[in-house]
Amino acid sequence: MRRIMPYVLGLACVALVALCLWAATGGRESPSPEVSKPMPPAGAPANQQECRQKGGAWGAQGMQGTLMCNLPAADAGQRCTGSEQCEGLCMAAPAATPEPGGEVAGKCSPRQIVFGCHTLVEDGRIVRSCRD
Repeated sequence: MRRIMPYVLGLACVALVALCLWAATGGRESPSPEVSKPMPPAGAPANQQECRQKGGAWGAQGMQGTLMCNLPAADAGQRCTGSEQCEGLCMAAPAATPEPGGEVAGKCSPRQIVFGCHTLVEDGRIVRSCRD
């Protein structure tokens, strides 16, 4: 019995931590949808000269310092209610408020790749997201 007790206590501790984590998220998967666009789109210029010719910003991007081209987004500034409508991300205005009907709108980012922490609009709701 003494040999089993440490395993039972360990299992109970793991279960308690899992329960606390689940409760901290309100019992749901994730508080906001995950948007992931940190890598350059397919067909993006792979060298500095071609990147600059297309109006892109060439250099070390993100925390890993990956050399890549960050092209301007053709839809920059257009109204959006989610990043799937943009080449980059759907950025929330500093004082974004719901429109009639409860949906929040943002504007498409000026560049295709957006690193750092930002307030975004996803599925018509304001979310906070960080990507590096």
